[in-house]
Amino acid sequence: MEPIPWNFTTNSLQIRTDDKTDKPRLNMIYVFFVNDPETELELPYLGGFKIKLGENPPTYHVSYCHKSFRPFDAELPDTDIRLWTVDWDAENFRMKIFCNGQKMADLTMSDWVCSADADWRRYYSEEIKFITFMNFDSESNHIRRGDKTNRT
Repeated sequence: MEPIPWNFTTNSLQIRTDDKTDKPRLNMIYVFFVNDPETELELPYLGGFKIKLGENPPTYHVSYCHKSFRPFDAELPDTDIRLWTVDWDAENFRMKIFCNGQKMADLTMSDWVCSADADWRRYYSEEIKFITFMNFDSESNHIRRGDKTNRT
């Protein structure tokens, strides 16, 4: 998918998913953060996240931070249509994930939390100007900009 201009300072990312049984069972949201999609730099991707909805319970993974997928802090709302809201606070290296307004994860990155890559701060210190959905994303049906206060 083409990179989409994004500004996490003013907008959260909202992703709609629909639970449909006829979809492939990968059931994954897969988003990467990008500074400049035309870059020749070694690191075009600055980080991102994955959500595996096909697991019971569903899990999430923050790129360059987690070694493996982690369970959410709460159970998913029992509904077929879900609106995921992702907030990124670059100043504090903090990512929050909501589903239908319910807080699912609240992660402040640190050397202790991010055991997958010692250079995690190098990736997440760059300004995120674009997002891109990876080919493995089978669940993101629609996206929109959130206003940082509305989680539903």
